[in-house]
Amino acid sequence: MRNPFLLIQTGIVLVVLAIIFDAMAYKKREVERKSRQRAGHHKISIACGILMGTFYPLIVKATTG
Repeated sequence: MRNPFLLIQTGIVLVVLAIIFDAMAYKKREVERKSRQRAGHHKISIACGILMGTFYPLIVKATTG
């Protein structure tokens, strides 16, 4: 390829295609991950709530002696 204009054009097209394919893959990954994480969020929230609920009585006991 001796034509630099054609080489630049081809490079730009390939970069744009790479950006488009990357965006499509990212969107697909987020949709799949969102559907899998919904059940996990509830379990984590309940576990954190229980841990936070047991933390305050321990602080009161530690400060009163």
